[in-house]
Amino acid sequence: MNDDELVEYRHGHVMRLRLNSPSTRNALGARILASLAEAVRAAVDESGVRVIIIDHAPPAFSSGLNLNEGPSNADLFAELLLLLQRCPKPVVALVDGAARGGAVGLAAAADISIATSRASFAFPEVQFGSVPAIVAAVVAPRIHPAVAQELLLTGRVMSGAEAAQVGLVTRHVARECLGAAERDVIEGLLRGAPRALARTKQFLVDIAAPEAVQPLDALLADAVAVSRAASDSAEGREGALARREKRAAAWAVSYMPSAAGLDTRRGGPLDT
Repeated sequence: MNDDELVEYRHGHVMRLRLNSPSTRNALGARILASLAEAVRAAVDESGVRVIIIDHAPPAFSSGLNLNEGPSNADLFAELLLLLQRCPKPVVALVDGAARGGAVGLAAAADISIATSRASFAFPEVQFGSVPAIVAAVVAPRIHPAVAQELLLTGRVMSGAEAAQVGLVTRHVARECLGAAERDVIEGLLRGAPRALARTKQFLVDIAAPEAVQPLDALLADAVAVSRAASDSAEGREGALARREKRAAAWAVSYMPSAAGLDTRRGGPLDT
């Protein structure tokens, strides 16, 4: 679906979901949270879609949960974060502006997140008497506990470069390099076997879950089972044959960005 707050672009195997409410600094209200969840589910169900991109209209990535709507968005937000982390298809977030509160959680819930030199991150919740509990659930596993404590307790603003350094985002690039970085990531993902990517995502989620703490021997036994199942699958056999024949695997496709997805002048999200 397309509406004023969320715009969807399908380009080949890539579905782009653009936060598109500049007047609210792309605040995450009930409508856009529901639209995002619906769009992600639709992308999962569409067999031709292999990568999901979340980007934004300028100037901000998102100001976080829409405080004017009160606490009623908490359930929708939590459901969206869970949906993104359990999504069998890779999710990539592109942050080319300020991300605050829940918006940081949106970027952290993506599998890969790229921040530009214009990006910044902060958790101002405690300054408004709120507890950043939901966002902490996806942010804390990514960064050192001491860093999480400082950021969540003080609300300090962090640059995109520091966010990459502490592991909150995957990569930091100069703004003019965002387009090239995005293409590099998408091309890499499109070289991956779809089912193997989904299984890898699920395994990483499983071992990162708090209840998944187990002895190393048990963890490695699970890893062996997952690896054997992948090798015995149709994708595993095709991959092995492609290696022997020194060719690209059947699922590997090329990617060319569309005019709807990238501003070819700047190499980043569309500018005004």
